[in-house]
Amino acid sequence: MRNSTRRVLLVSLIAVAAVVVLSAIVYQLFPFAPADGELVANYQTAGVCLLACGTKVDLKNFDLKEFDSPDQPGSGKYMKPDTLDRLQVARTLAGIPFAINSGYRTPAHNKKVGGTSLSAHTRGHGVDIAANASTTRFKILKALIAAGFTRIGIGKGFIHADDDPTLPQEVAFHYYS
Repeated sequence: MRNSTRRVLLVSLIAVAAVVVLSAIVYQLFPFAPADGELVANYQTAGVCLLACGTKVDLKNFDLKEFDSPDQPGSGKYMKPDTLDRLQVARTLAGIPFAINSGYRTPAHNKKVGGTSLSAHTRGHGVDIAANASTTRFKILKALIAAGFTRIGIGKGFIHADDDPTLPQEVAFHYYS
């Protein structure tokens, strides 16, 4: 096995192990398990309304334009309200800004950037958040898990999070090749 392949495998295993350990730590620190459609008391203290608010989304730290597909201005409106609520909760819990690299994607843009045909981005469930420093990455991961995201991917310089109910749940993956 080549050294580069070994390194990729090692990084992958470390990333998955980190997410598993992080999940255990987060559930110790935030002892709640959000259920779809349920307003969780702990989230109310963050000053936001999660899921139970229907389509009204309190994006105090985001502008809907941040979620636009580059080839379709105004398309951030196709993001799912539950996803945006959950993201706002994660942002509040993390206590640091989230720079959105990608939100909603048109099928054409998704193909252009190499996204899968089943990408959560094309259905308004996926977001990519810039994360270059290890401390930033940790805070974002901790908050995403605590906010109820059950699909998290780690890439070079970003973290993907989605809550697409049509895709496998409770998974952590990477984009390293």
